[in-house]
Amino acid sequence: MSFKRSGSRYSQKIVPIRLLIAYEGFVDEKEYFHAIKNFIPKRFDSLIQLIPVDKTSTASSPSAVVNDLSAYLKKENIKVNSDNLGFIVIDRDHWSKGTHQRALSTVIQECRQKNIDIICSVPSFDLWLLCHYLDISCEDDTYKINALNNGKTSRNSTFLKSELAKNRNGESYDELISKTEFAIKNASKLNDQVNTELIFPNGLYTSVYKIIEILNKNNIIF
Repeated sequence: MSFKRSGSRYSQKIVPIRLLIAYEGFVDEKEYFHAIKNFIPKRFDSLIQLIPVDKTSTASSPSAVVNDLSAYLKKENIKVNSDNLGFIVIDRDHWSKGTHQRALSTVIQECRQKNIDIICSVPSFDLWLLCHYLDISCEDDTYKINALNNGKTSRNSTFLKSELAKNRNGESYDELISKTEFAIKNASKLNDQVNTELIFPNGLYTSVYKIIEILNKNNIIF
Protein backbone atom coordinates (compact mmCIF):
# COMPACT_ATOMS: atom_id res chain seq x y z
CA MET A 1 0.00 0.00 0.00
CA SER A 2 1.15 3.53 -0.74
CA PHE A 3 -0.30 6.98 -0.29
CA LYS A 4 -0.22 9.91 -2.69
CA ARG A 5 -1.11 13.41 -1.57
CA SER A 6 -2.78 15.76 -4.05
CA GLY A 7 -0.98 18.77 -5.51
CA SER A 8 2.39 19.15 -7.19
CA ARG A 9 4.23 19.53 -3.89
CA TYR A 10 3.06 16.10 -2.81
CA SER A 11 3.51 14.18 -6.04
CA GLN A 12 5.77 11.61 -4.38
CA LYS A 13 4.14 8.46 -3.07
CA ILE A 14 4.54 7.66 0.61
CA VAL A 15 5.46 4.04 1.20
CA PRO A 16 4.53 2.85 4.71
CA ILE A 17 7.54 2.71 7.02
CA ARG A 18 8.31 2.20 10.68
CA LEU A 19 11.23 3.87 12.41
CA LEU A 20 12.27 1.89 15.48
CA ILE A 21 14.59 3.87 17.73
CA ALA A 22 16.49 2.63 20.78
CA TYR A 23 18.58 5.07 22.79
CA GLU A 24 20.94 5.47 25.73
CA GLY A 25 19.29 8.09 27.91
CA PHE A 26 16.39 7.65 30.32
CA VAL A 27 15.03 11.20 30.10
CA ASP A 28 16.13 13.53 27.29
CA GLU A 29 16.17 11.05 24.42
CA LYS A 30 12.95 9.41 25.55
CA GLU A 31 11.08 12.70 25.88
CA TYR A 32 12.46 14.03 22.60
CA PHE A 33 11.56 11.01 20.47
CA HIS A 34 8.12 10.71 22.05
CA ALA A 35 7.56 14.37 21.19
CA ILE A 36 8.62 13.65 17.59
CA LYS A 37 6.23 10.68 17.54
CA ASN A 38 3.37 12.87 18.75
CA PHE A 39 4.20 15.50 16.13
CA ILE A 40 3.34 13.10 13.29
CA PRO A 41 -0.32 13.71 12.35
CA LYS A 42 -2.70 10.91 13.34
CA ARG A 43 -3.88 10.57 9.74
CA PHE A 44 -0.45 9.11 8.91
CA ASP A 45 -0.68 6.35 11.53
CA SER A 46 -1.03 3.59 8.93
CA LEU A 47 1.79 5.03 6.82
CA ILE A 48 4.52 6.41 9.05
CA GLN A 49 5.20 5.14 12.55
CA LEU A 50 7.99 6.28 14.81
CA ILE A 51 8.47 3.89 17.72
CA PRO A 52 10.74 4.89 20.64
CA VAL A 53 11.80 1.53 22.06
CA ASP A 54 11.55 1.18 25.83
CA LYS A 55 14.69 0.27 27.71
CA THR A 56 14.91 -3.26 29.05
CA SER A 57 17.37 -2.43 31.83
CA THR A 58 19.09 0.45 33.59
CA ALA A 59 22.23 -0.06 31.48
CA SER A 60 23.08 2.67 28.97
CA SER A 61 26.06 1.23 27.10
CA PRO A 62 25.85 0.89 23.29
CA SER A 63 25.58 -2.89 23.67
CA ALA A 64 22.61 -2.44 26.02
CA VAL A 65 20.94 -0.15 23.47
CA VAL A 66 21.36 -2.78 20.74
CA ASN A 67 19.91 -5.36 23.12
CA ASP A 68 16.89 -3.10 23.74
CA LEU A 69 16.19 -2.88 20.01
CA SER A 70 16.89 -6.56 19.36
CA ALA A 71 14.54 -7.59 22.17
CA TYR A 72 11.76 -5.43 20.77
CA LEU A 73 12.23 -6.74 17.24
CA LYS A 74 12.10 -10.33 18.51
CA LYS A 75 9.04 -9.68 20.68
CA GLU A 76 7.11 -8.04 17.83
CA ASN A 77 8.47 -10.43 15.18
CA ILE A 78 9.83 -7.55 13.10
CA LYS A 79 12.74 -7.76 10.68
CA VAL A 80 14.77 -4.66 9.83
CA ASN A 81 14.35 -3.91 6.13
CA SER A 82 13.26 -1.11 3.81
CA ASP A 83 9.87 -0.99 5.55
CA ASN A 84 11.16 -1.29 9.12
CA LEU A 85 14.13 0.95 9.81
CA GLY A 86 16.13 0.24 12.95
CA PHE A 87 18.25 2.86 14.74
CA ILE A 88 20.33 3.05 17.88
CA VAL A 89 21.04 6.55 19.20
CA ILE A 90 24.25 6.66 21.21
CA ASP A 91 26.79 9.19 22.46
CA ARG A 92 30.54 9.07 22.21
CA ASP A 93 31.18 10.04 25.83
CA HIS A 94 33.77 7.49 26.98
CA TRP A 95 32.49 4.54 24.95
CA SER A 96 35.04 5.01 22.15
CA LYS A 97 38.00 5.12 24.51
CA GLY A 98 40.10 2.69 26.54
CA THR A 99 38.61 -0.65 27.51
CA HIS A 100 35.22 0.23 26.02
CA GLN A 101 36.60 0.48 22.49
CA ARG A 102 36.57 -3.27 21.86
CA ALA A 103 32.99 -3.57 23.07
CA LEU A 104 32.00 -0.70 20.81
CA SER A 105 33.63 -2.42 17.82
CA THR A 106 31.46 -5.47 18.53
CA VAL A 107 28.36 -3.27 18.60
CA ILE A 108 29.28 -1.69 15.26
CA GLN A 109 29.74 -5.13 13.69
CA GLU A 110 26.44 -6.39 15.11
CA CYS A 111 24.58 -3.35 13.78
CA ARG A 112 26.02 -3.89 10.31
CA GLN A 113 24.92 -7.52 10.35
CA LYS A 114 21.38 -6.57 11.43
CA ASN A 115 21.08 -3.50 9.14
CA ILE A 116 20.71 -1.23 12.15
CA ASP A 117 21.80 2.37 11.61
CA ILE A 118 23.99 3.99 14.25
CA ILE A 119 23.02 7.56 15.07
CA CYS A 120 25.61 9.22 17.25
CA SER A 121 26.44 12.53 18.85
CA VAL A 122 29.87 13.69 19.92
CA PRO A 123 30.09 14.14 22.81
CA SER A 124 26.41 13.72 23.78
CA PHE A 125 22.79 13.95 22.68
CA ASP A 126 22.59 17.36 24.36
CA LEU A 127 24.61 18.75 21.44
CA TRP A 128 21.73 18.00 19.06
CA LEU A 129 19.23 19.64 21.39
CA LEU A 130 21.45 22.69 21.79
CA CYS A 131 21.60 23.05 17.99
CA HIS A 132 17.92 24.03 18.13
CA TYR A 133 18.95 27.26 19.84
CA LEU A 134 22.56 27.98 18.99
CA ASP A 135 24.87 28.02 15.98
CA ILE A 136 27.80 26.45 17.81
CA SER A 137 30.00 26.65 14.72
CA CYS A 138 30.19 30.42 15.27
CA GLU A 139 31.34 30.12 18.88
CA ASP A 140 35.01 30.64 19.74
CA ASP A 141 37.54 27.83 20.18
CA THR A 142 37.30 27.88 23.98
CA TYR A 143 33.56 27.29 23.82
CA LYS A 144 33.97 24.44 21.34
CA ILE A 145 36.67 22.78 23.45
CA ASN A 146 34.47 23.03 26.53
CA ALA A 147 31.57 21.58 24.56
CA LEU A 148 33.67 18.69 23.26
CA ASN A 149 35.10 17.89 26.69
CA ASN A 150 31.65 18.32 28.23
CA GLY A 151 32.96 18.33 31.78
CA LYS A 152 30.87 18.48 34.92
CA THR A 153 29.58 21.91 35.92
CA SER A 154 27.73 20.55 38.95
CA ARG A 155 26.86 17.20 40.47
CA ASN A 156 24.00 16.60 38.02
CA SER A 157 25.00 18.69 35.04
CA THR A 158 27.61 19.02 32.31
CA PHE A 159 28.74 21.91 30.14
CA LEU A 160 26.28 21.06 27.36
CA LYS A 161 23.39 20.46 29.75
CA SER A 162 24.06 23.82 31.37
CA GLU A 163 24.22 25.58 27.99
CA LEU A 164 21.05 23.85 26.85
CA ALA A 165 19.16 24.86 30.00
CA LYS A 166 20.31 28.47 29.61
CA ASN A 167 19.31 28.72 25.95
CA ARG A 168 16.15 26.63 26.19
CA ASN A 169 14.88 28.71 29.11
CA GLY A 170 12.17 26.26 30.13
CA GLU A 171 10.67 25.66 26.67
CA SER A 172 8.71 22.45 26.14
CA TYR A 173 9.80 19.78 23.68
CA ASP A 174 6.97 20.88 21.39
CA GLU A 175 8.50 24.37 21.28
CA LEU A 176 11.96 22.87 20.76
CA ILE A 177 10.74 20.77 17.84
CA SER A 178 9.38 23.88 16.14
CA LYS A 179 13.05 24.91 15.70
CA THR A 180 14.04 21.68 13.92
CA GLU A 181 14.93 23.35 10.62
CA PHE A 182 17.29 25.69 12.49
CA ALA A 183 18.82 22.70 14.30
CA ILE A 184 19.53 20.84 11.06
CA LYS A 185 21.32 23.86 9.61
CA ASN A 186 23.41 24.29 12.77
CA ALA A 187 24.27 20.59 12.97
CA SER A 188 25.31 20.59 9.30
CA LYS A 189 27.71 23.47 9.92
CA LEU A 190 29.33 21.56 12.79
CA ASN A 191 29.52 18.35 10.80
CA ASP A 192 31.26 20.15 7.93
CA GLN A 193 34.20 20.71 10.28
CA VAL A 194 34.92 17.03 10.96
CA ASN A 195 35.52 13.77 9.08
CA THR A 196 31.99 12.44 8.78
CA GLU A 197 33.20 9.13 7.34
CA LEU A 198 34.01 8.12 10.92
CA ILE A 199 31.22 6.82 13.15
CA PHE A 200 32.68 8.85 16.00
CA PRO A 201 34.42 11.93 14.54
CA ASN A 202 37.08 13.68 16.60
CA GLY A 203 35.14 16.93 16.82
CA LEU A 204 31.65 18.15 17.66
CA TYR A 205 29.19 16.11 15.60
CA THR A 206 25.63 14.83 15.59
CA SER A 207 23.71 12.71 13.08
CA VAL A 208 20.29 12.75 14.77
CA TYR A 209 19.04 14.91 11.91
CA LYS A 210 19.16 11.82 9.64
CA ILE A 211 16.01 10.54 11.34
CA ILE A 212 14.30 13.88 10.75
CA GLU A 213 15.33 13.84 7.09
CA ILE A 214 13.62 10.48 6.59
CA LEU A 215 10.41 11.96 7.98
CA ASN A 216 10.81 15.06 5.82
CA LYS A 217 11.15 12.92 2.70
CA ASN A 218 7.82 11.35 3.64
CA ASN A 219 6.13 14.75 3.87
CA ILE A 220 6.32 15.10 7.66
CA ILE A 221 7.62 18.65 7.53
CA PHE A 222 9.02 20.24 10.67
